[in-house]
Amino acid sequence: DSAFSLVEESLHLSRELGYERGEADAMLGMGDIVIRAVNWLGKDQSRKNYETALAIYQKLGDPRGIASANEFLANHAFNHAEHQRARVFAEESLAVANTAGFALTMPLFTLANVVFHGDCDLEKAQLMYQQVLNQLRQEHEGRRLIANTIFQLADIATRRRDFDAARAYLYEAMSIANQLQMPFIRIYYLWYAELAQAEGHFEEAIRWYRACLPQAVIERWSWTSFLTDLATLTENLSMHELAARQLGAVEFFAETIAPLSTLNLQDLHQVINAVRSHLDEEYFAAAWAQGRQQKFQLLAEEVISTLEAFVGVAGQATPH
Repeated sequence: DSAFSLVEESLHLSRELGYERGEADAMLGMGDIVIRAVNWLGKDQSRKNYETALAIYQKLGDPRGIASANEFLANHAFNHAEHQRARVFAEESLAVANTAGFALTMPLFTLANVVFHGDCDLEKAQLMYQQVLNQLRQEHEGRRLIANTIFQLADIATRRRDFDAARAYLYEAMSIANQLQMPFIRIYYLWYAELAQAEGHFEEAIRWYRACLPQAVIERWSWTSFLTDLATLTENLSMHELAARQLGAVEFFAETIAPLSTLNLQDLHQVINAVRSHLDEEYFAAAWAQGRQQKFQLLAEEVISTLEAFVGVAGQATPH
């Protein structure tokens, strides 16, 4: 609230003084705060703020402002699974920066995200993330973005079953995150859970889910990925009805909070097909409908507690 008030005050003051660049800067800041404050539900308002800022920068002929506004619009579109819009804005941001003679890394990161999560091209995405990483390290800055880039490389390595590389990436990224005291650090435990699960270390995966849950409850955008991954593990342990309920919840949260990327949809459909192969359609539909009515925290707690009891890891500490 205090951050929003300060930016709002800056906006009003800039308008009173006729300072258009200050107005545009404030609009970018307000858009970012709005979307963070309401956990992705401020989609329309934040996009309007970014578009207003872009129009002002274009009027002023400010290439840095134009590139930044396009960068914000690209990231906004990506976060709402609008992959083609994200690609267009990110490419425009990079083009403006290149023409004006300055470098930007964030739009390149967004493009890599589009290739990974939208196109599902793991090989190309890996090369692009490496390019982002090399550029950031040459500039000796952006350690937060370095950590986020390495986390994406870890995800790719896990999906390609290069588990040694995935563990090395996670160790490096988490070390940076700890050094920077990055907020909400426990949400990154989800990548550890995914890796342990892919390796078949189900007990370890369950402990990572338990450690991640308190932060996941806060980070509503993570609910669909969290439950999809957890449903996959639940299905692997032959708890088909419980998995079906989680899948129904994923559908509901994708409709009401944050839509699924193409990659997330692939993950979802894979586990849906597995669950459906073990349940008759009527039983599956009933469990799915029940899941759509359940609260995230209560459902996740039920599933993790059930899994902990099943494999005998209840009360055990977070893996290291």
